[in-house]
Amino acid sequence: MKKLFTCILLLAAVMMSAQEVPASFPRKYLIEHFTGDQCGYCPGGMFSIEEYISTTETPCIWVSHHYGYNEDEYTIPENAKIGKACGVSGAPNMAMNRTKIMGTSIAFHPGYLVEAGIPAQIASKCPTEAEASVIINHTYDAATRELNVTVSGQVANTDVTEYLLTVLIKENGLIGKQSDYNEYSFKSAGFKEFVHPRVVRDVLCSDALGDIVAVENQAYSKDYTFTLPEGWVAENCGIVAYITPTAKKPIINAEETPLVAGTTGGEEYLPFGITQNQAPSSPDKLTFDSVVINKPADDKLELILFSRKSVRSSAYGPMNSMVVLEFNTTEDVLPVDTFDIQEGNVLNTLTAGYAMLDSRTFAGSCFHYIDSKELKEGNIVIYHTWRLKTGKLAYGADGSLLVAGNFANGKHYTMTAENVIMPTNPCVDATPLLEPTAELALNINNAFDVYRIDYQAWLNSGVNLIWSGNEALHTFVAKDCDFAVAIHHKDVVNYTEVPAAGNVVLNADILTGLASYVDADGYLYIRFLTEAEGILTIGQ
Repeated sequence: MKKLFTCILLLAAVMMSAQEVPASFPRKYLIEHFTGDQCGYCPGGMFSIEEYISTTETPCIWVSHHYGYNEDEYTIPENAKIGKACGVSGAPNMAMNRTKIMGTSIAFHPGYLVEAGIPAQIASKCPTEAEASVIINHTYDAATRELNVTVSGQVANTDVTEYLLTVLIKENGLIGKQSDYNEYSFKSAGFKEFVHPRVVRDVLCSDALGDIVAVENQAYSKDYTFTLPEGWVAENCGIVAYITPTAKKPIINAEETPLVAGTTGGEEYLPFGITQNQAPSSPDKLTFDSVVINKPADDKLELILFSRKSVRSSAYGPMNSMVVLEFNTTEDVLPVDTFDIQEGNVLNTLTAGYAMLDSRTFAGSCFHYIDSKELKEGNIVIYHTWRLKTGKLAYGADGSLLVAGNFANGKHYTMTAENVIMPTNPCVDATPLLEPTAELALNINNAFDVYRIDYQAWLNSGVNLIWSGNEALHTFVAKDCDFAVAIHHKDVVNYTEVPAAGNVVLNADILTGLASYVDADGYLYIRFLTEAEGILTIGQ
């Protein structure tokens, strides 16, 4: 009986052990992308990969090998060995799990990813379940830049005795040159600055096609140590690991993780052209015919200038010039003066143009080519952007405007406009002037009335508010005429309660504290709220 009991326990242990390894594991697709900075059609391939990843349900891991169209600053020896294994003969090119998706070759043009029927073909040939898992555990010491990686996994297939394991480091958001014939084909020699994503920086294995790892008891594991070179941005790096059979294809499963815990590994960085090599047509003869002036923020004034003259793009047809000038000021008008264009948001300067890499947009002061047809419909569709890097803006009393300096690519520009008239203050026309000596009959119905105050006149007078009503009078002073009678409204800069049948003196100390809120015409704005009828006498 004892022996039987022991046998039962052993059998149970074996069964439990077998149950610990699932029959299959969730799979991640590996996209091995082949590109080069001299490849003019490669940016288009990047955008196709991006579109596919954003629409497929299966998680994808994207790595870029700079191979297939000449070597560049990001090329490493391992790129060629991997590229040849995938059958790459040019760029742009890619492999999906090293599986033949179309034809007889593993490699194909990324543009096919977004063609009708191809995603379904990929789904049919690339199962979403795998026979083995890939797990990455690692530590990174920021002080020494030492990285320790352990890659392990379970294997459902009991016949497997070994795999090939590849472990690599990729870096996102690398900025370098890039030819481009596709997306930006206006007389384009490409980009002086381009965001390169998912660049394979090094392979940790002794062989680019993988180290042999033994599978024992349906599991495997291997350790790696690596020192991150200076200049690599650790927060933008990711660790990628994948396994193949000893035949080196297909990819059985893959995994990735940020190198620095708590970061994204720079995965938000996507392909993005920043600084174009060429300059706009006639950069020293750019004239503008109309201007739109906005106040997008309390500390910003935005001038948008348009030109009637159009240029023609081989890709997009006729385009018009538009320049956006971002002036740092609390005023509502551009003063007659000369101002520098520089980086940052320094008061009374123009913010130089800059790129926001994570959102692939531009801000600050920029020159754009926009779609002419869309402009006629009132729409702004931007195709090309040049950032104003340095220079000056001069605005004359006659309404003339001159902007001259250098784009970010070093090319010089001169832009002019005539009859640029600053807008008048709409609050002046919308509100009656309340003198520092006046008398108002007020009740609850007057709560919607807005008055403007000549700040300097009130400051010089030292105003006394005398109220006759039998309920308190609530006064709200604001920096704009459109505000609510609420203490915490964003534009309210002073709240004063005048007691019933009492008075409050707005002395010089109080009024001096409001100086920074006065608008360009010298005014503040005031409203009154009371539930009682009464007479407000304003005097000294």
